[in-house]
Amino acid sequence: MASKGDTGATGSTGATGATGATGATGATGATGAEGMLWEGPWVTATAYAIDDVVSNGGSSYICIEAHTSGTFATDLAAAKWQLVAQKGDTGATGATGDTGPTGPAGSGDVSKVGTPVNNQVGVWTGDGTIEGDAALTFDTVTDVLSTVGLNLSGLTASEIVATDASKNLVSLAVATYPSLTELTYVKGVTSALQTQINAKAPSTAPTFATSITGSYLTASEILITDASKNIVSAPVATYPSLTELTYVKGVTSAIQTQLDAKQALDADLTAIAALSSADSNFIVGSATGWVAESGATARTSLGLGTGDSPQFTGIELGHATDTTLSRSSAGVLAVEGVVIPSISSTNTLTNKRVQPRILSAASYTTDTGTSLNIDNLDIFIITAQAGALLFNAPSGTLAQGEKLIIRIKDNGTARALTWNAVFRAMGTALPSTTVVSKTLYLGFFYNSTDTKWDLVASAQEA
Repeated sequence: MASKGDTGATGSTGATGATGATGATGATGATGAEGMLWEGPWVTATAYAIDDVVSNGGSSYICIEAHTSGTFATDLAAAKWQLVAQKGDTGATGATGDTGPTGPAGSGDVSKVGTPVNNQVGVWTGDGTIEGDAALTFDTVTDVLSTVGLNLSGLTASEIVATDASKNLVSLAVATYPSLTELTYVKGVTSALQTQINAKAPSTAPTFATSITGSYLTASEILITDASKNIVSAPVATYPSLTELTYVKGVTSAIQTQLDAKQALDADLTAIAALSSADSNFIVGSATGWVAESGATARTSLGLGTGDSPQFTGIELGHATDTTLSRSSAGVLAVEGVVIPSISSTNTLTNKRVQPRILSAASYTTDTGTSLNIDNLDIFIITAQAGALLFNAPSGTLAQGEKLIIRIKDNGTARALTWNAVFRAMGTALPSTTVVSKTLYLGFFYNSTDTKWDLVASAQEA
């Protein structure tokens, strides 16, 4: 049998098969970061957001902090812009271009040209000749035109000449600018006019920064104006000296008015001023004038008796008969025979009213503090208590049977009430709370034996 033969040579590549079907579309990729937003040239008073890009001075900048523009230099210094692209340097000057073609020959009536002279400007002589004018030259190196005189028909005679916005020579109207006469007044000025003016005092209402010295004035005298309105010294022989002027300091009204209201100096005042001012002396008028008498002598003169305790049967107060003050008995005074009650006397008061002392407050913070002082009040009133309240022990000079009335009302919310141990219930309990918006009366007597304030009555508004 025959054995397997060798592998044959590789055949040629077959034709390409048909293109397979398109695969499914892949998922959309993540959104890229937001790019720059070109805003054009930078403009002031404009709201810019982060990533806005502007141009300024040939460079471009990106906004890195949202803001409303002010000036570009200020915003850039405040780190609100960041340079993106710097303006490039100016390029080198290019090569000179080729010389252009010669222009066409001119035309006209010039019949001849005079001998040329360097820098002289050619002028028409009227006979068909252009001649160089020695009074009118043009330097081609400096571009300077020189002439003996220049006459422009558009100018006004005898006015200052200046250049206008287009660099044309124009006259400066004397309605706005100085005339030639006024301009001569500047002649001789040695420094800046405004500086000199500022250093001078105005002729009307001048103000001086330091002081004024008048060599013709007298030192330490008042200044006045004379008949010609000149400022001069007021001589002390006629006018007050500076020392005398100080005596006016402190006067509160017209001096003459005050003087007219005073007693004129006379013989009586002179005599009284000369009397002895010894202790207990009286000034007494006599047939010979004013004299100073001792207390004993004065009482004798007035018929008051001797010694330090003069006695009066009665004293008429303000009227000869209807207000007689007299002695009723030992230590007892009477007016028109009616005994005057005293602190230590025992009297029955009829038709007399004793007004109670009242202390009233809207509310207390936590306790009554030192407000409960029997020396100052008989009735203690709270009109709108706004929190829990402790009644402290009353202070003051306490006496047996002293009375105290407490009236309390809350501010629309019931408030807890607590009491110092000196307060004691007697037949009625000490209240522990208020009743909303209701008035509560409490009546106490002081028991000095037990050192207690006894609650003897309580009344709650219905």
